[in-house]
Amino acid sequence: MDQDQYIGHRLLIFTAFFIPIQIICVLLRYATSYFVPKSRGWDDLVILAVLISQMGMAGISIGSIKHAGVGYHEAYLAETDPQKLANWAKYLTAIEFVYLGSVNAPKFAILLLYNNLFPRHMRIHIYIQLMMGYLALTTISTLVAAFTICRPFAANYDMSLAATHCGDREGLFIWSSFPNIISDLIILVMPIPIVVHLKINSRLKLGLLFTFVVGSFGLVTSIIRFSTFFTTNSFTDGTWNAVDLIIWTQIETGMYMISACLPTYRRFLKKDRQQSNNQAYSASYGHGSRANGRASSRGMHSSLVGQDSNDTIPLHSVYDGEVMTMKPKPIVQQQPYYRLNE
Repeated sequence: MDQDQYIGHRLLIFTAFFIPIQIICVLLRYATSYFVPKSRGWDDLVILAVLISQMGMAGISIGSIKHAGVGYHEAYLAETDPQKLANWAKYLTAIEFVYLGSVNAPKFAILLLYNNLFPRHMRIHIYIQLMMGYLALTTISTLVAAFTICRPFAANYDMSLAATHCGDREGLFIWSSFPNIISDLIILVMPIPIVVHLKINSRLKLGLLFTFVVGSFGLVTSIIRFSTFFTTNSFTDGTWNAVDLIIWTQIETGMYMISACLPTYRRFLKKDRQQSNNQAYSASYGHGSRANGRASSRGMHSSLVGQDSNDTIPLHSVYDGEVMTMKPKPIVQQQPYYRLNE
């Protein structure tokens, strides 16, 4: 094995590619909010905070390549530039805290969306609050563990102290992501019983299920990251192994954020479809009272589906232990899940 091998360019290329994708996804989310102002909420602020943290993670990643020798073998750096190994310990600590502090934030955004989507008297709100509490406790506990695993704190980046003043940091790196898999599964399953009881045809029901599944795409990356950390030691030839580990650390939080943004894009589709439908309607029926008469029978069918638009998904007709009111909350009508045609 050549000690001067270098793979840092992989991390650099990935970071340069992934950050613009995340920025575009968030900008599209905010552009959607511009067209539907009433749909704005706390989840938008949470997503913005996650994007800022991801940009910080990208900056740390690039800095670790330049100043900490990430991409080279530790043996090569020990011979040529030992200071970079000391720098790497500091960058590793920074990556750890940014990840632990931000990885659960996109899930809060998804839960806030669920909270606005379903009427207040439904039992799902209890589960939403419990999940928010679980995420908060998980975030706090892992951060506390990261702060206290090395005493003094300087042992995190002082190699002369690390061996005798730190606990199992590698174990913390591995198992701190396992609760993410559990929370992802719960968030994925949470709305399924409600969708199953929706009084809609199978096509709309499958479409709605798919929309909720989109919000859980981060589960796959969380499992892959857990597996990668389980099989790759962060402290054995750390600067070499860090390339793949940092890539998957960026991917996990980034995919959570993108997954939280994807469902909101349906409003763009709704806008385009409405324009196309209006043009087709005008071409088919023309204008004036005679055209209105010819279209009246068609309008009767639409009214059976929903009073305010066609193809309405009646979330207000969910059976959840009792029949719900037939008039949906205004906030529900503003959400992207409410209409499949959005």
